Amino acid sequence: MALAGKLLGSTAPKWQRLEAICQEYLGAHPDPADSARAAEDEVLRGPVRKWIEAAKAALEEETRWAFLDAAEPVAAPESTASSDPHRLDGELRRLAAMRDGWDEVLGHLAMLLRELGLWRDMQFATFGHYCAQRLGMAERTVEQRIWLERRLYSVPGLRDAIRAGRVSYEKARLVAQCADDSNIEAWIARAEKQTCIGLRREIEAEEEAQMCARGEVVLRVPHRVVRLLGAACRAARAASGRWLSPGECLEIIARQFIETWKAELAERSTPHRRVLARDGGRCQVPGCSRAALHAHHVLYRSRGGGDEEENLVAMCAAHHLHGVHRGYVRVRGRAPDGLRWQLGVRGAAPVDA
Repeated sequence: MALAGKLLGSTAPKWQRLEAICQEYLGAHPDPADSARAAEDEVLRGPVRKWIEAAKAALEEETRWAFLDAAEPVAAPESTASSDPHRLDGELRRLAAMRDGWDEVLGHLAMLLRELGLWRDMQFATFGHYCAQRLGMAERTVEQRIWLERRLYSVPGLRDAIRAGRVSYEKARLVAQCADDSNIEAWIARAEKQTCIGLRREIEAEEEAQMCARGEVVLRVPHRVVRLLGAACRAARAASGRWLSPGECLEIIARQFIETWKAELAERSTPHRRVLARDGGRCQVPGCSRAALHAHHVLYRSRGGGDEEENLVAMCAAHHLHGVHRGYVRVRGRAPDGLRWQLGVRGAAPVDA
C-alpha cells in the first residue's frame, strides 16, 4: 500500500491503491474467466444494455413527463458580504449550513423514491436515469446521501448532532462510517474539535492501526474494485495451479506489484524525503489536504536555519510558493509537534498545528 501511494500520490485512498495493485497483476496474469464472461455478457447483458439505451431515447421523445413540474433553478441568496475575508467566510459558512439541511432532505426523499420504485411510475428506465435527467446529479452522489440517511436512522444521535449544528453534513458522513450507539457521543465530541481533513486522517490512522493489530485488510471499496480483486484472485489461483485462500492470493498479487516497482522507486534517504515520510506525505498547513511536494525551512536558511528535521515541515507547492513566500502563511517553532501557524491576513493570531 505504501509503495502504491508513492506511485499514485500520498493522498490516494486505499481503494485506489488496491485497484492499481490488482491491475498490475492482471496485466501479467490474465483472468482465465475473461473470455467466458465476455461471451456471457454479450449473450445475456448485451441485449439488456441495448434495450435500456433504446428505452431512454424513446422516453425522451415522448411526453409522459409533461405532468411533472418543471425543476426551475434556485436563485442563490443575495450576499451583502464585502471583500473582507472574514465576512466572506461567515457568508460561505451560512450557505454551507443551508446546504447541509438540503442534503438531509435530499437523502430522505431520494431513499423513499428509490425504495418505493417511484422512478418507474414516472416512466424512467433506471434510478440512475432519473438522477441524471431530473436531478442533474450522478447516481453515486445520490446513493451516498441515501446511505447516510439510512445510517442516521441507525444512529439517531448523529442526526440530532447535525440539526443542533454540532457537526457538518460532511463530518457526519465520516463519523457514520465508524460510530454506533455505544460510542456516538464520543465521536461527535472528537468531530467538534477537528476539521474535516483532520477527522478523516484520524479515522484513517485508527483503521490502519486496527488492521495491523488484527493482521487483516478491511477496506471500503467501489463495486468495480471488488470485481477486479476477484479477477486477480482467480488469475493467481490459475497461475499457481491450485486453490489458494484469499489471503494467499493477496500476498501473491502484492509481491508482483512490489517486484515490478520497487527498483524504480528506490530512493536515497535525504532530509527532504524523511520529512515527507514523517508528515505522511501531506501538507501540514492547518486545513490543507493536498499532497506535500516541498520541505519548508521553518527558520530560513538565509537566517541560519539548517536541514535538521525539526526545522523542516512538509508543504504543498501552493502553500509553500504562494502562501509562505508572499507572507500569507507563517510558521514558527519545532517540527513536528511544536509548530505555531499564522494564516491569512498578515498579523493574524497564531494557530496551533
